[in-house]
Parts: sequence; structure tokens; C-alpha cells
Amino acid sequence: MKRVPAPIMGMDSQARYDTLANSRLYNMFPESVTSDGKQASAFIRWLGKSEYASIATGEVRGMWKASTGTGYAVIGDTVYKVALGVLTSIGTITTAAGRVSMRDNGTQLMLVDGVFGYIVTLATNVMVKITDVNFPNGTRYISYIDTYFICGMPSTQQYFISAFNNGLSWNALDFGTAESDPDYIVCNIELNRALYLIGVNTTEIMTDSGDVNYPFTRSALIETGCIAPDSVVKADGGIFMIGQNKDGAGVIVRLSGSSAIRVSTHPIEYQISKMIRIDDAIATSFQDGGHTFIQFTFPTDSKSFTFDVSTQAWFETGYLDSGVFSRDRMNCHMFHEGKHLVGDYANGKIYTASQGIYSDNGNDMVCLRSFRMPDSQRKRVMYSRIELDLEFGVGLDGGGLYTDPKVMIRYSNDNGKTWSSSRTAQIGKIGEYTKRAYLFRCGTSRTARIWEISYSEQTPFAIAGAVCDVEECNA
Repeated sequence: MKRVPAPIMGMDSQARYDTLANSRLYNMFPESVTSDGKQASAFIRWLGKSEYASIATGEVRGMWKASTGTGYAVIGDTVYKVALGVLTSIGTITTAAGRVSMRDNGTQLMLVDGVFGYIVTLATNVMVKITDVNFPNGTRYISYIDTYFICGMPSTQQYFISAFNNGLSWNALDFGTAESDPDYIVCNIELNRALYLIGVNTTEIMTDSGDVNYPFTRSALIETGCIAPDSVVKADGGIFMIGQNKDGAGVIVRLSGSSAIRVSTHPIEYQISKMIRIDDAIATSFQDGGHTFIQFTFPTDSKSFTFDVSTQAWFETGYLDSGVFSRDRMNCHMFHEGKHLVGDYANGKIYTASQGIYSDNGNDMVCLRSFRMPDSQRKRVMYSRIELDLEFGVGLDGGGLYTDPKVMIRYSNDNGKTWSSSRTAQIGKIGEYTKRAYLFRCGTSRTARIWEISYSEQTPFAIAGAVCDVEECNA
């Protein structure tokens, strides 16, 4: 009998064919451990959610923390001030669904919904519709650079700039054109005082030259555009999006400087290629505990994949809805009052998200890791034992639920097509820090066995490693 370490660490790796790779990482992410740690890395459970504020119903379409420190949210057709768990209505807009874009200049908050534009005066929280006939109604995205609000004109190559520090005033002559390539602008976003005009197949970068007549001049062209405008997001000093060019679409890239760098993996790209629809994908980014997370959600297929910029790891995130894994409920994010606030895509709720919360607003949150053992070269292997290295003694005090938590373990000998029955291993009541989680008599396999570990109880949970006792058989 030989004890071997199980190759449990890694990322989501569901390849085109299950025989090549079929390892899943769900609602957990890898984190590096210091050089004197027991392991080089461990899996940590994804952030849980608890209710911060809510109204009756509706999509939380966008949130923004203004430079004055005030938080704002759009839920359904209503704009709210967000403070200390209370939502205070300050006005309504004409649409009730679909993401909105917001920016502020220190005195005004500008909001667009794909039909009209609105201005909130930050000092008074009075909201008005932009009525200037020169405003590009229909715009969906706002940028702000050097006192100018900037909006693209839908289905054109043109973008318009506001008057100095005034989103209510627009001049018909204050516009530019992305004309390096005959490509419509689908999204505009600012980064390090540069304006990125993202088209279908290309991205044109403009910089502020200081010219008093018209400030923006072309500085570079990137031969990559975007298929899903709501997937464009800033994070970690770059711009991330689901890319597209004249050769194809579905690769997630990072725009940095004048280049587009691929960050998705072949397994992630394969998952994207199977989607019914990807042009409605959305992205949300936030930073927590030194990790910069970017979540890409595909609403039509109800799936979410998250990228950790710090570790370059991909993993799935989601919600267990009536026994079915679905997209993460997070639709947008705002760091406000020292908390990560995330808006629900359907029910009008804003949640506090934290690694110290172990449920999805009171509902169990499934954490799952599956991994493949090394290939046995078609020799029969007997698994007499598997033992997990976990965070032990995490049971809750009080004698109710989750006082004696258990992890679920099962395996597949046919590349994940069918699975054994699940068995449980205890991970310790409160104070049982030397508990051991293991199973005996785990059968035999001729293939590279896949193990699956899952956990849904509302306590802390972390995986540091696993070992198997194996023996090669002559038969």
C-alpha cells in the first residue's frame, strides 16, 4: 500500500472531452500560503451574502459611490440613495430593466439607461432628465475624463463630450469619430486618463491633448473589439472584456496600453463556446483580501465564471436554486460604508458580501472541488482510503444546525459520466481541531479516478490538501 498526495489544487478545468480534463471548482478560490506554510496554497470558500437593504422586487441595475461618499442604486425604474441599510427614492427613469451606467464629476451624478440621460445634483439629491437637444439619447455608457462626461452615439462611430463639469449642457459640434477602422462604437470606458472607444472588432484609444477647441486625439488602435458591451469592466489597472475580432469571438482579454492579452483558458473558452448566447454577458469586479475578482455572468445560460487576477485562477460561482446550479445572484457591485454591496439581478435586494458570511442570504451555499488522480495506465488501482486536510473544529455553538458539520465525498471511474453514492466525513464540532476526515474501502478503478468534495453547511470551510492510500493490482 502506498500513500500518495492527491493533485487537488488547481482551477476549473472542464475540457472539450471529459477524458482530457474534468475538474471543477465551484464557489471556492485558491489562495497562496506563505513560504513556511504547511501547503503552498489552499481553497477558500467564496463570499457569502446577507441582506443589506431591499424593496419589493426588481433588478438592481447599477450602483455607484459618488466622490462625495454618497451611494446610489438603480432598482427597477427608481433611483435610490443608499445609506446605512436604507433606500431613499430620489426619482424615477423611463426604463425598468437592463444595466445602467453612472459617473460623477464631484457635483453631478450622470446616469444613462440606453434611452435617456439623467443628472442628480449631489448636494441636494435632486434628479432631472437631460433635455439638451444635442445630448446623444440612446447612449448606454458614460466615461468621465478631465471635467468632461463622454458618451458614444449608438450605432455610429461618433462620441460626444459635455461642457466643462456640466452634464446638462452639450454642443452639437463637440464630437469626435473613431475612424481608424469602419467599426461602430459599442462601449466607451476611461482608464488612466485615456478614452477607450471599444467597437465590434477594434478598440481606438484617445488621449486628452489639452486643445481648447477639441481635447481628444487618437493615440493607438487595438485589433480587438467586444461582443458583449456589458462585459467591459475596469480592474487591476486594465480593462477586461469578452473579446471579438474579425476572426472570431469568445476569448476574454485584458486591454492594457495598446495591446489585448488573453486571460481566459481553453476550458473556459470551451464553456463559453457552448453558450446559447454570449452577447448579453455582464461583468462585475471587486477587490477583497488582496484578490481582484472579475465575475463574468451569462444570463441566458444562467452561469457565472470568475477570474482571480492575483492568482490567474478561474472558478465557477453560483447559487443553488431548487437543486440546480444557477448564475451568481450578483448583478452589480459598490464598495460603500466599508462593505462590499452587491445587487441582485431579480428580487430588488442589495446584499453585503463577505468571506465571513457562510450562506446565500440564509440559503446554503454549495462549495465543490473535483479533481482527477494520476493516470493508472489502465492498471487496476485499489483505493483503500482517502483523507482530506481541512479546517477542522468549525461547528457552530448552540446545539442547533451546523453544530456537527460534514463534508460530502463521492467518486467517478468513468470521467464524470456517473458517480458513486455520496459518503460523509465529519470535520469537527466546535473545538475539535484535531479531527480527521477520511473514508475507508473506496473501491477500485482502471481509469484516472475523479474525486468530488462538496460542502454546504453554514460554517467556515477551507481545503488544504488530500492524500490517498492506493495499491496497484496485477489484474
